[in-house]
Amino acid sequence: SVHGKRFYRTWTRLALTVEPGDTIIMLQNEVNWTPGQEIVVVTTAMKDSREWHRNEVAVVQYVVQNPVSGVGAAVVLENPLQYQHLANRGYQGEVGLLTRTVKIQGDGINS
Repeated sequence: SVHGKRFYRTWTRLALTVEPGDTIIMLQNEVNWTPGQEIVVVTTAMKDSREWHRNEVAVVQYVVQNPVSGVGAAVVLENPLQYQHLANRGYQGEVGLLTRTVKIQGDGINS
């Protein structure tokens, strides 16, 4: 059988712009992400190519739900981000959960 925890909002958008060196990102939606999970913060740079991308993988330290009005979650990261990721009226950078937790278990007789 297969077992796992369902993580909700595996994909959301930034609520506020992230600046280089920030270790906290504000998200539009609540998330139930846990410490140690990896996320991707997608580039908002005008130029995006394999040689020059600004996508960043980060590790969740912890999450605070509804930290201020209009923000679903604040995600504290283990390390600072290197690039700016925009969130304004017209466009908000995307953030996705990369880590999943799945356990595959056979029965006690045949395993």
